[in-house]
Amino acid sequence: MYTVFFDLDRTLISTVSGRELAYYAIRKGYVKPAEVFRNAVTYFLYKINLIDPQSMAEKMIRWTHGIPNDNFNELCLSTTEKRLIPSMHKEAINEIEFHRRNNARIVILSASVLQVCNPIAKMTGADDIICTVLESKNGYLTGEVSGKLCFGEEKKERLRDYCYKNNTNISESYYYGDSISDLPVFFFVGHPVCINPSGKLKKTTLRSGWKILNWSS
Repeated sequence: MYTVFFDLDRTLISTVSGRELAYYAIRKGYVKPAEVFRNAVTYFLYKINLIDPQSMAEKMIRWTHGIPNDNFNELCLSTTEKRLIPSMHKEAINEIEFHRRNNARIVILSASVLQVCNPIAKMTGADDIICTVLESKNGYLTGEVSGKLCFGEEKKERLRDYCYKNNTNISESYYYGDSISDLPVFFFVGHPVCINPSGKLKKTTLRSGWKILNWSS
């Protein structure tokens, strides 16, 4: 048995789960206008390379502070059913089915939060989830991450730990992803697969001889 790891945003699905979740949170009144403005500034600073992707992602989830766990779970489920699952790449489903026929273990490996990854995993029949877990205290989210954000180098470390614990050969493992932030994982696994790469990632992909798949949005 070998293991196939799939990123979520712009890989399994064509959109960005955090953005869709924030949109619904605004409509529900969980996010105040000032928070929307701060997040817009944070994203702008990230785009012009004044803050790193890790810091950007951590700042962008602080809007969850003070939301009851039950409300957030309901928000995530609604967003996933209405926006994320309908945006899933058909090619991704085909790829999962191909690997499953070959007796592979399917794992979602994403920076997205657990409440979003769970219904996607159930829908796709994924065997496991490795993702970001939000911290909560006394039934309310704190706006912080429990442990570390599953992003960049941390993503690679979690993949390595998972392979070690499950007796999986990393050289036989696959990783499907789309982001330049996934480079630590792409360089680590035996079979990196880049989905719709652009810019610096595409240049690195072509130079490294990695597989490229262009999936429709």
